[in-house]
Amino acid sequence: MEADETMDYDAVIIGAGPAGSHLAFLLACAGVNVAMVDRAVFPRDKLCGGLLTHKTLALLEKAHPGEVFPFLDIKKIHLTYKRHYVTSVKPLSPIKAVCRHGFDALLVKFAEAYGSHMYMGTSAIQIDFQAKIVLLKDGRKIRYGRLIGADGALSRVRRLAGIPAAQLGFCLEAYVPWEQIMDSRKWGANGIELILGDFTKGYGWVFPNRENVVIGAGNLTTKLPEAEMVRMFPQFIKDFVKLEQVKFRGAYVPSGTSIMLGRPDDQDMCLIGDAAGLIDPLTGEGIYYALLSAEKAANAFLSSDKDFFSTYCRYMQDSMNRIQADVWVRNEFYHPFIIQDVLGTIQGAPQYIEKLVDETIIRYEKPYRVAYEELREYERL
Repeated sequence: MEADETMDYDAVIIGAGPAGSHLAFLLACAGVNVAMVDRAVFPRDKLCGGLLTHKTLALLEKAHPGEVFPFLDIKKIHLTYKRHYVTSVKPLSPIKAVCRHGFDALLVKFAEAYGSHMYMGTSAIQIDFQAKIVLLKDGRKIRYGRLIGADGALSRVRRLAGIPAAQLGFCLEAYVPWEQIMDSRKWGANGIELILGDFTKGYGWVFPNRENVVIGAGNLTTKLPEAEMVRMFPQFIKDFVKLEQVKFRGAYVPSGTSIMLGRPDDQDMCLIGDAAGLIDPLTGEGIYYALLSAEKAANAFLSSDKDFFSTYCRYMQDSMNRIQADVWVRNEFYHPFIIQDVLGTIQGAPQYIEKLVDETIIRYEKPYRVAYEELREYERL
C-alpha cells in the first residue's frame, strides 16, 4: 500500500493486548472488516502476574471452545501478612497462571487467523475524529467506521479524544527463572502466594507459570508514590531469590476510580480494557475486564446501526456499578486494623474462606460489598 493511500475498515482497534485482540477476533469471526494497530511486534513482554480466575477462563472457553492454552493449574493459595504465614486455602474453582509473552501472542494469532488486518510495529500518532482517519507513525492512513481504544492504562486514544486521564495505580514485577528461586517447593507444587502488609492499598504476589516465577507488588491507588515503591521493592524481593540483584520493571495500572468508556458525543468510538480504566479494584485483576469489555463492545457493534457507544455503555453498566462498589470495599479493607481483623477470621475458618473466595474473587457470583459485610458480621459472632 502506498503511504498516501487510505484503507477503509468497518472497525479499527488501537492496541493488540487481550482486550484489543479478543475484540478483533470476535468481530472478524462475525465477518466485520477489522484492523488492529499496535506499536509492538508480537510476541512481546507484558508486565502482568498472569493469573486467570474461573470467570476469565469461562470467557476464553466461550470464544475458543476446546482450545488448549499454555496454562499452569493453581492448586493452593498461600496468604501471608508482613511475611508471617496466615493460612493456605484451596481454590474450589479453576485458577490458572499463564506467561503473558505467549498468551498475548496467541490471542493476536487467533485474530489474524480469522481475517483481522494487522498493523504491527507502528502506532497511531494522530486521529481525525471528524473524518474518521487514523494517521500511523509509518505514514500510512486508515479510515474507520468505528474506533476502539484498547491501548492500555496510558491510552493515547483516550488522550487524543480529549477524555480525562485515568487515575492510576502502579506495580513492579520481576520475572525470575525457577533455578534462582530461594525455595521453590511451595510454588513448584502449583501454589501462589499473596503478601499483605508491605504496601498501602495493595499487595505483593508470587505467581509461577510454566516458564518462570513472577514476583511483584502493586499499589492500586496513588497513596504510595512510585519512587517509594521502587525503593522498597529490592528489599521486598530478596527473601524469594538467590540473586543479589534482580532486574525489575514498573507499569501503571488502572485504579478503578476513573472509568470512562468514551465520549457521549461520539457514537462511533469507545474504550475497552485498561484504556477505559477497567480493573478489579481489590485484586488488580485486569484480564477479565479486558475480555469482558471486548465481548460487550463486539455485541454492541453487531447489534447497533448508529448508537454503538450508547449500546456499549448500556451493556457495561452492571460491571461499572460493581467496580464502583468494589472501590469502596478496597478503601475499607486496606486499613491496617481491618486487614488484621479479617486475616484473623480467615485463619480460624479456612473452609468458610475458601467458599467466600470462590464466590467473590474467582467466580464473581457474590459482590465484594456483600461478602465484606458478611465477613465483618462473622467476626462479631
